[in-house]
Amino acid sequence: MVQGKVPVGTRVMALDGESLGTIREARRNYLLVSIPGSEDDLEVPSAAVGRLEQGTLYLTVNRGALTVSHDGKTYERLHARDT
Repeated sequence: MVQGKVPVGTRVMALDGESLGTIREARRNYLLVSIPGSEDDLEVPSAAVGRLEQGTLYLTVNRGALTVSHDGKTYERLHARDT
C-alpha cells in the first residue's frame, strides 16, 4: 500500500539513478509519476517502491520495467477498482 505514505510532488529515482519525475498521485497499489516534458505518466506498482530518503523516493526497478500511462480517462477506467 502506497496511498498516503509518500507525498505528492516527491522526486522519484530509478534503481540506476535516473530521475523519473515527481509523484502526481498516490493510489492504494501504485503511484502515478509525472514525466518531465510529457503529458504522460509512469505507473509505479507498490512492489517497485524501495525507500524514501531525504525527500526522494528510490525504486527497486529501472524505467524500462514501468508502464507509461497515455490516456488518463482510459487509465482511470481500468484502475477504478484500486481507488
